Parts: sequence; C-alpha cells; structure tokens
Amino acid sequence: MPAIPCLRCHHKALQQSSVYLGHDCIVTGVSNAALSVMTQDEFRGILTASFLKGRKMRANSWTGAMVKQFHLALQHTVPPMHLKNKATLIQYTLDWLETLTPEGFAAEMACITSDTISPDVPMYELPPSLWLNANGSTRHFGSLFALTTCLSVSTGRTWRVNMMMPLDVVTNDGRVSDPYGLQQDFYILKQGGTDGIMLDVWWGVAEREGPRQYDFSAYQEIAGYARDAGLSMQCVMSFHKCGGNSGASDNTCDIPLPEWVLDVTSNDLDLFYRDQWGGHTDSYLSWAADWRPVFQGRTAMGMYSDFMYAFSGAMREYIQDGTLTEVQVGGGPCGELRYPSYPAGKWAFPGIGAFQAWGEHLVSDWQLYAASLGHPEWETPPEDVGNYNTTPPSAVPFFRDGYKSEYGHAFLTWYSQRLIDHGSSVLSMAQKVFGDTVDLAMKIAGIHWWYGDATHAAELTAGYYNLYGQSGYTPIASMFSEFDTRFDFTCLEMTDASQAKFNAGCMPEELVRQTMDDAYGYTTYSGENALTRYDWSAYATVEGAMEYK
Repeated sequence: MPAIPCLRCHHKALQQSSVYLGHDCIVTGVSNAALSVMTQDEFRGILTASFLKGRKMRANSWTGAMVKQFHLALQHTVPPMHLKNKATLIQYTLDWLETLTPEGFAAEMACITSDTISPDVPMYELPPSLWLNANGSTRHFGSLFALTTCLSVSTGRTWRVNMMMPLDVVTNDGRVSDPYGLQQDFYILKQGGTDGIMLDVWWGVAEREGPRQYDFSAYQEIAGYARDAGLSMQCVMSFHKCGGNSGASDNTCDIPLPEWVLDVTSNDLDLFYRDQWGGHTDSYLSWAADWRPVFQGRTAMGMYSDFMYAFSGAMREYIQDGTLTEVQVGGGPCGELRYPSYPAGKWAFPGIGAFQAWGEHLVSDWQLYAASLGHPEWETPPEDVGNYNTTPPSAVPFFRDGYKSEYGHAFLTWYSQRLIDHGSSVLSMAQKVFGDTVDLAMKIAGIHWWYGDATHAAELTAGYYNLYGQSGYTPIASMFSEFDTRFDFTCLEMTDASQAKFNAGCMPEELVRQTMDDAYGYTTYSGENALTRYDWSAYATVEGAMEYK
C-alpha cells in the first residue's frame, strides 16, 4: 500500500479511488480491494468514528446530515489518529454509515453543542475547538477560549489567543496525566486557530523531592507535544499552592508548596500572610520570607531564582527554537501579585476581605515605617475593619472614613508598596535568569466588587491602593516597565450587568478599562477570563475589551 501524506499536513496527497490516507492513520487489516471501492466520505466516516470514539462521544447518535457537515470540516481539520483494532472499527463504521438517516438533525445537533448555539448551525460554521467540549463528555480546559479560539483568528485580530491547560495536567508525582489525549487536543487547538498554550509549572511538583532536586521532565514532554502541533508556550512560575482559592478554577486540584518548605514554615507561621485574628494561609510565602535565609540557608528569593535557573536550563531547547515564548512569574496566591485577602473557607463573595498585615515580621516592619513618619504611636495595622464578609464597606469605621485619615493613608501606602516591592524583587530575579530570551509577564487580580463604592474596599485589602484620584495600578505598571514585563489582567469576560444582581458595586468593565489606561505608556497588556465560560456573550465581552485600546 503506498504511503500517502496526511490531510492534516495539507501536503499534496495521492488519491487512490478517492481515498486519502495519512501517515498518522494508516489503515491495516483492510485489503487493497476494499480500499479501492471505499469512498472518500466512507473513509472520512472512519476518521470521524475513530475521533469520536477516542474522545468518548456518542458516534452512533449522529445523523447522516451531521456526518456530512462534519466531513466538510474534516477536510481542513483532521487531527492525528492512532486507530486501534482498526479492522473492527472500520467495519463498525461502515455498518453504522449504512444505517444513518438525515432525520433528527436538529435534535442531535442540540445534544452535542453549547446550549447557546442554535441547533441548525452547520458543523463547519462552528469552531473546531467546540468539539472538545461537546456534550460535556470530554476534557474541559477551564477557559472561554475552548469555545472560541478559531473566531479570534477568523476576525483578523492582531492579538494572540492562548489556551490555559488544566491545572492538573501534570500529576503531583511529576507525570503527564493523559499524554495521548493531550496530543490530540493540541492538534485540534491548532486547527481551531489557537496560537499557544499556557502551562503552570508548579513549585510543589518540580522541586518536590528536596531542595534543588528538580524534575521538569513532564513539562519538557508537554513542550514537545506543543512544538509538534505548532503551538507556542507560556509557562507560569507557580510558586503558590494549587487548590482552595475562592472563586478560582483550582478547587479540584491540590498541589501544596514543597513539603520541605512547609517543614520550615511550620516552625514560623509568620512566614505566611496572617490576618488580625491570627489566621494564616499556606497558599504563598509572604514578603517577610523574601530575604530571610531560613530555608536551609536560602531566602525565598534565592529559592525562586534557583528554580527559574533550573527551569531555564531544562527548557533551553524549547526557548531556542521559539516554542517557549513567555514566562509569567507568580507573585502571590493564584499566581497573582496580591495579598490572600479573600481565602476560601473564610470569605464569601462579595465580602470586603481582610488585610493580611499581621504576624511578627510584618507588624515590626509597619512599626518601623510608622516611626519613620514620626508616628511611633501607630503600633498596629487597622483593627476596626470588620471581617472577611463585611458588607457594605461603610458598615465599619475604617472604611467609613478611617481610610481617608493620615493614618489610613500611611498604612495603605505601606501595605501596597510592600506588595510592589515584592513583585519587583521576583521580577528582578526572573530578568537575570531569562534576559531577553523570553517575554516576561505578571498577573494582576480583577477585583471588581466594591469598585463602584468610594472605598474600593476589596481592592484595598488585596493590596491595590486604588481610589478616585489615585490609581492603584499605575505604580504596578511602572514597576513592570522596569523589567519589560507584560501587565496581565483577569475578569475580561465579565460585564457590569451580569454582576448587578449582587448589589456590591461590581464594575468589571470599568475596572478593565482603567487598568488598560493605567498600563498604557508603561508596558504591554494582556488579559484572560477569570471564570470558566463557554458562551458567545462572554467571548464578545473579551473581544470588546481587547479592542478598547
């Protein structure tokens, strides 16, 4: 049987009685005589059945009309197939094709597409990436772009679209969780118009065995898959814990900080951020740990730097060939430069959150700062601030008028500046490691609740000193510019109208526009959806936001 180039590669293909064979899907167990009489549609039916069967979709529920439409799409988007038990599958498919009728097309279409898509839309007009989420039966990437990747390209936009990988795509013991499925998904994403992928590189996975014992093999493997599919990579230096973050997509994932790090912090919980009631969160080391050499002689900054050096070396091949194009540097919980002011288990939306300025190390630093201003009597951070779930902000003294006082201004300046200093330290390390070999980015949280309130209380507790007449994001963008770092922002998919029901001053659209305005002139801007969405209205909101500037 002659070898015939794969349809997916768009090479010149030899035609044998209307049958196209691909190098990834050579059919065995079928005679040349059978191939000679097999029509192109029948062969594409085999590919369709294989694809659907492999992705656990209900192939036998498709109608003839749907198969025809799907075949039209397959002419340009055939993923690589590795058929197993090929002869049986082919016979099954041929029997299936003979029994199909075009009846029930609309009903069947409705079964496999999003509820927001009209059932009479032809398959070839739907983005191929939609097939990944058909009937809720396959892998969900937790991203709006799983529905809409190809449209961003077809509309001729100049901005790039990247798909965030599942947070647990690499297991806690350092293995790729589903190598075969991931390779299939990558090819489909590429065919759908996706430019690249975003992948969390977990500190708790890659340095799990002990200090300086690195294992990036799973991330190298995924980089190879991405390169083979023609996708670029953004890698996140995830120095935070995965799991237990309020409103985040990581609540089905549990990747703690390295155990040997937790052994140290168990003897000094003040190395974590703490609230005024003595509670702490183990999601991320506080800036108090940045320069304290308590981790077998290393500081937190030293550990982050060593980790990034090791990662850079392990991924040198993929940096040099242009596969790995960007490193997003984690700066706090969820990889965002912020305080853990709204932790899961203590906070519920739309509470104002709580300042994380307590514990011996941070209180001592505040006292030194207050004394430098000539106010040694300011011994503690504010205590009249309500609790995590206080609403509205005006219910407590500090957010009624205390935040506007000399003391309030001093505290909020110190609180926000220490966060910026921390981000600057981490980015300084990243720049020394990567130089100009990759782009750098850091993520800022889209804290949109109480944005419409004069206090901006939820932003303040998170470390963003953002008030009317005073931007909390310009100083961050300015700091980013020192390290040629992109300003990455969340909540681009949200609208004011969708949040109005909470009566919490939610104004995500205005917040996004403000951050764009504040970043403009300092650095480049990118954004992402904060929550999992698979609908066209959310896509349109993202598209509109990215067209603002």
